[in-house]
Amino acid sequence: MKQIRPQFELSTTAVSQGRRFAGSGPRPIVDAIYTSVNFDLDDDDYRDIQETGGERSWYYSRNRNPTVESVEEKIAALEGAESAVLFSSGMAAITTTLLSLVPPGGTLVAAEELYGETSAFLRQQFSDFGRTVRFVAVDDLAEWKRQLADSPSLIFVESLSNPMLRLANLTALASLAHDVGAKAVVDATFTPPPMLKPLEHGFDVVLHSATKYLNGHSDVTAGVASGKKETIDLVRQSSVVFGSTLLPQGAALLDRGLKTLVIRTERACLNAEIIADYLESKSGVEAVTHPTIGSYADRDLADELGLKGAAIVTFCVSGGDDRASRLIADLSVIHEASSLGSVESLACLPSRTSHSAVSEGQRQQLGILPGTIRLSVGIEDSSDLLEDLEAALQITS
Repeated sequence: MKQIRPQFELSTTAVSQGRRFAGSGPRPIVDAIYTSVNFDLDDDDYRDIQETGGERSWYYSRNRNPTVESVEEKIAALEGAESAVLFSSGMAAITTTLLSLVPPGGTLVAAEELYGETSAFLRQQFSDFGRTVRFVAVDDLAEWKRQLADSPSLIFVESLSNPMLRLANLTALASLAHDVGAKAVVDATFTPPPMLKPLEHGFDVVLHSATKYLNGHSDVTAGVASGKKETIDLVRQSSVVFGSTLLPQGAALLDRGLKTLVIRTERACLNAEIIADYLESKSGVEAVTHPTIGSYADRDLADELGLKGAAIVTFCVSGGDDRASRLIADLSVIHEASSLGSVESLACLPSRTSHSAVSEGQRQQLGILPGTIRLSVGIEDSSDLLEDLEAALQITS
């Protein structure tokens, strides 16, 4: 798709992009929060509502809100997209987008390697809406080509899979999809714009759970879809009908988080690289997955796509889930908690959190073996994180 280059570099865009709605009054540095549900109407507004459904008017905040739109414009600029739409959660972004772009009777081809709730939705509820889904291993390009032969409506992958960090070959997959007239959608929650921009590799829509890195402070639940205006308008229409729009208060907190996105992710990625190197050297750690280590399965592809790090380290300890549970319970700096992408470091067992809804057999197939820990690395001092891990590894050895 055509790329929309931001006026400034990413850090400046993250801080400065967005509207100012102060009118003729004071000019605040921080955007005002428009909490009003409705707005005064005039004849022009009524005419716009009649003609376009209110695309150019402020009349009801489920349809349009100045605070929300300002943050949507910022995220679109960060992604290099024409448009973006915010949602009340990452799952709202995923479900609304997929149901909007796959028509009744249509087919979605999705990667096997997906977040547990996403996988559960596609396997359990998606067909209830009259759609079909087929699954393919993310790295099996020959099988992707075979599954796309009957021209499905859409393909869907994660840029870096949760939790095993398999990297999707975005360029090749987008090309395969477009060859048969399908759109390509990616959940890039694990790779925010400072790390990777999927639209530059041909994808049509990029999704995020904005709860994670985009906000980064564990205090907002939100999601976002970015892409061409024509496509995002379709998704936005469904969002309005489904009622999955984001409140202005949440958008304002998200905007606050976005301002430090670049420096947060840079620090977190550096910490994660240090931790991955450390864990590779430890006895009792059976496997480590991170894009910067030599044993990473998709290392060449990471270089090809220009992946600028990752702030997740997934590792497997001897002793199975019993030891893994005791290990994360013995951590003191790193929190035992689900979610990811925050300034705090968080550790969890995918089998008991993100992939608890996935069968044990499916987890094994995805490489989520007993003893697997997903560590979302924050911005603390790396020496404190290393000491925390060292102590927990020794206590549970």
